[in-house]
Amino acid sequence: MKIENFKYKNSKGTNKSWEIEKIEFNNINLIVGQNATGKTRVVGAIKELSELICGKATKGIARESFEISLKDEEKLYTYILEKSATAILKEKLEEVSEGKKRILLTREKNGEGKIYSLKDEKELIFGIQENQVAIDYKNDKIHHAFIAKIVDWAEKSIFYSFGTLLGRYNYCSSQESEEDYSLKDTNKVVKNYIRARENYKDELDNEIKNNLETIGYFIESIGVEKVKSTQGEVNILYVKEKDLKGKTYQFEMSQGMFRALSTIIQLNICILQNKGEFIVIDDIGEGLDYERSTKLINLIIQKTKKSNAQVILTTNDRFVMNNVDLKYWQVIKRECGNIKFCNMKNSKDIFEEFEYTGLSNFDFLSRKLYLGEEDAEYR
Repeated sequence: MKIENFKYKNSKGTNKSWEIEKIEFNNINLIVGQNATGKTRVVGAIKELSELICGKATKGIARESFEISLKDEEKLYTYILEKSATAILKEKLEEVSEGKKRILLTREKNGEGKIYSLKDEKELIFGIQENQVAIDYKNDKIHHAFIAKIVDWAEKSIFYSFGTLLGRYNYCSSQESEEDYSLKDTNKVVKNYIRARENYKDELDNEIKNNLETIGYFIESIGVEKVKSTQGEVNILYVKEKDLKGKTYQFEMSQGMFRALSTIIQLNICILQNKGEFIVIDDIGEGLDYERSTKLINLIIQKTKKSNAQVILTTNDRFVMNNVDLKYWQVIKRECGNIKFCNMKNSKDIFEEFEYTGLSNFDFLSRKLYLGEEDAEYR
């Protein structure tokens, strides 16, 4: 299941309102824009919706509305959710298959609604609490398999913030390593690695080593080691670099190296276990030199092409932009509180004409050529 398009509104009717106009996604997407244009807001809104679908986030301080269309083979599901800080105001799920449209779920503010039962082949009436999300509450594989698919997509949506620590100082106790784990907790990289290694040791380690070499980090081995700390005995990650005699532990690595290592470990686990259907990496390459940033992005693109994953990357790094094909670009156009997007789908002529200018990809953004004409200050 993949996102076809997404829309969002926040605090409508107030002086703090802002809106993401419909953005159409590809399998691979690079959201680009200058600072404070809304890149993180966009992926944050999608993340919030995925958590609402899973029943993990119903609180907030603003009135919000979401609309997402997800494609599953030949079926297109459009889900609409409106909420306030304390209640779900409206829900609607619609299916389009072979040109035919039908309403699968409707729900109003009082919690009452109707949902289609695949088993009974008819609509059923239901009533739930005002703050409950119906699509999560009615997750039933027998009666409502269409909802189970959407919830599964949300559960397999993984969000990485590359500009954060990504678990650099998050160690794993022996007891914790035996507990269930979730790849959605991207700070638990040590725990996730230990658990995945139980089933994929050689395959996982070899893939991590090869991927690190691809971006310029040459290691002989990777593993975990038990050490004593103020937290008691814990497991920590290490790598053995080829040009060093000793091991390099996770807290000794450079910020950029550990971010790359953490991302590569968790991305490979997602792909091996088919648990990363939708992967978002915000501020990709932050803390890495431009050569490694570019290589990491190209690595991610190639790996996701071979999997069933859909990926969104965000950046404002000019070197990264210059080395990623424009066909993957989603250029943010912000007008006050409105966020619009320019891409190959809605501005094909502009993108194709730019290919003959001889300019760099970064010029396409910095000179605002995506608007169809060069910004006056560059003329």
